Amino acid sequence: MKKTLSLAFLSLFCMALAISLGCVTYQYDIKRGGAAYNRYDYEEAIVRFTNAIDSGELTQKDLAEAYHKRGLSWENLLDYDKAIADYSKAIEIDPKNPSAYTDRGSAWTKKGNYDKAITDYAKAIEIAPQYALAYLDRGNAWYLKGNYDKAVADYTQTIEIDSQYNWASYSNRGDTWYLKGDYDRAIEDFTKVLEINPEDVRAYTSRGNARNKKGNYDDAIADYTKAIAIDPKDAWAYYNRGSAWENKDNHDKAIADYDRAIEIDPTDYESYHSRGNVFREKGDYDRAIEDFTKAIGINPKLALAYYNCGNAWNKKGDYDKAIADYTKAIEIDPQYAAAYYNRGIVEVKKDNYDKAIADFTKAIQIDPTDSWAYCNRGNVWEKKSNYEKAIADYDRAIEIDPTDYKSYSNRGVIWEKRGNYDKAIAEYTKAIEINQRFSLAYNNRGVAWYKKGNFDKAIDDFNKALEINPNETEASENLQKALKAKDGNVQWKEKKPE
Repeated sequence: MKKTLSLAFLSLFCMALAISLGCVTYQYDIKRGGAAYNRYDYEEAIVRFTNAIDSGELTQKDLAEAYHKRGLSWENLLDYDKAIADYSKAIEIDPKNPSAYTDRGSAWTKKGNYDKAITDYAKAIEIAPQYALAYLDRGNAWYLKGNYDKAVADYTQTIEIDSQYNWASYSNRGDTWYLKGDYDRAIEDFTKVLEINPEDVRAYTSRGNARNKKGNYDDAIADYTKAIAIDPKDAWAYYNRGSAWENKDNHDKAIADYDRAIEIDPTDYESYHSRGNVFREKGDYDRAIEDFTKAIGINPKLALAYYNCGNAWNKKGDYDKAIADYTKAIEIDPQYAAAYYNRGIVEVKKDNYDKAIADFTKAIQIDPTDSWAYCNRGNVWEKKSNYEKAIADYDRAIEIDPTDYKSYSNRGVIWEKRGNYDKAIAEYTKAIEINQRFSLAYNNRGVAWYKKGNFDKAIDDFNKALEINPNETEASENLQKALKAKDGNVQWKEKKPE
């Protein structure tokens, strides 16, 4: 009997020991999973957490933790769907854990679903109103959604709650102020970042960008130079310093910085593109085209590079290649109003008036406030002798921009052609009031005075046109006509079209 009792007792003891060891094993898996996660071995972490979850022996608290930590591991492996599934399971088990909501919000953000992310961050804040990280992450989601006011509010709230996030909050808020065009506040925030970390290369570059936008080019260059001193391999700092030099019209220093950026990062298509712009500004169109082509080779979807390459071909007088590049820019970005506009300009040079009108019309449809598109379409209507439509376009251009002196002058040309010299003179006079250096308006007004028989005023206007532009051949010829007419009353003869 004693022997039987001893065997039974031993059996029960072994069973209890096995259960105890099992619990220890599952706890051990959670512990080892955490250790694997901390050393960035996310695959091993997932195996450990999965073992613990599948055991069926965990408490609800430990089970929620295992799902949560496995979700973090999936997220670090960029498998956001599995991460969200695990976070959701953790939330189902423990719906009062704010960090699970915040982490699920992070995964939604990385998937580009900002609305769901914001909902999760809001839930975390509801549970824990002083949870600074939730405000910071929600601010990031608002930023990515383009709601900059709400992003600023959340970053500000983060700063007020917990100073440990000040570096990220000031940095992100500075970026947001920059995109809102509030460069002064951006500079203030990036300066705060630099007070926290005086070696923050990005903060120097970002502050430099804000100063560059404000036109404080020397201060911007100083910031970029500081960033480069900290990190001589920072291609982005060289690129931005090149931009500031370009804004100061120091083309050689701009090119030198773009050269260095490209040397550091040969895939830096933005530096190729910007260097191409500098060569174009210097009149070196071949090198500009070479750089734009290089930028396109790296990023074939860079519509701006095609556009500027078209501008360079236009300057070289190769209108077919210019049109081809503008067309490519439009294929990439069908809402590229400037590409339509410039293609229209080139079509005018090729005497393709109907195509030009179509392009100017498209530019206007995309941007109804583009006074230049109206003005140039008016010019084409004038060339086609459709004066009513030309005047309507000039009217609209002036309505949009009352300082558009060219539209006043062009409208004067039409009145002159219609024989209404008084209206023509009034239009030319208005153009001159806006731009007193507009020699063409003086010449045109002189012609109108001549046709009215007022040779003295005609002579004064032709002389003024030549004073402004001594190479104004037409004004010189008209002056001689006016002088002869004053002496012998010679009749005005229009020049034959060339």
